[in-house]
Amino acid sequence: MRGAFLEAVEHELRRHRAELLRAEMEEGMRRADDRLEERKKKEEADRLETSDALQLLIYASPIAVSEFEQRLDLYERATIEALMENQEALDESSDRLDALLGEAYELPDGRRVFKTENGLRVFDENGTELSAEELDPDLIEAHRPRWETFKAEKDAHDALTEERQELLDYQEKLDDARERLDQGGLTESDLDELEALLEDDVPEAVTRRLPASEAAELEQSGASSYPTSPKHENDQALLDSQPGLT
Repeated sequence: MRGAFLEAVEHELRRHRAELLRAEMEEGMRRADDRLEERKKKEEADRLETSDALQLLIYASPIAVSEFEQRLDLYERATIEALMENQEALDESSDRLDALLGEAYELPDGRRVFKTENGLRVFDENGTELSAEELDPDLIEAHRPRWETFKAEKDAHDALTEERQELLDYQEKLDDARERLDQGGLTESDLDELEALLEDDVPEAVTRRLPASEAAELEQSGASSYPTSPKHENDQALLDSQPGLT
């Protein structure tokens, strides 16, 4: 009986060891398959990376570079013209503002104030409304400039100032593109990036100075920004959009 028991125990141990060995072999095979799959993935990723790198090293043709340089010349010239016109308009607007402020009613603290056309309300040069207790509107003589006139000119001046900053920012991008172009050795990828830089958020003041075909292409692509030009702004519409003027 004891011999049969020991034999049964030994048989069970052999069976258990065989199951462990089989499980270890299966686990080893699974790990080997995983390593093979990982190696295949890495090889494919390396192949794609190499392909992308080779594509990036495809140099742009001289014709493509020349065509881009011609476009860059157009945009640079249009930007300079826009800046010159903007500065002239800004100077004229500043002169008109100074004249209006010089003719305005002046408070003891130095603030200049303006009565509205209906004669009921008073605003200072910063747009702050004064109460009747602070200043009786009737104290402001009829010959003084009115708030609506000053506000329209101030808004136009602010719009011109904003336009100038947009033009300066865009000119800086063009300078970056010019510097990169002058360095030479442009790849097709480089040229695509410069094209995108050229067409990104083109100020309306620049767009309207470009050839019609170029401007139309920008408009279709939605690359150009189109803020209302201060020189074409409707004064009454601008006034109606401001609180406290109606």
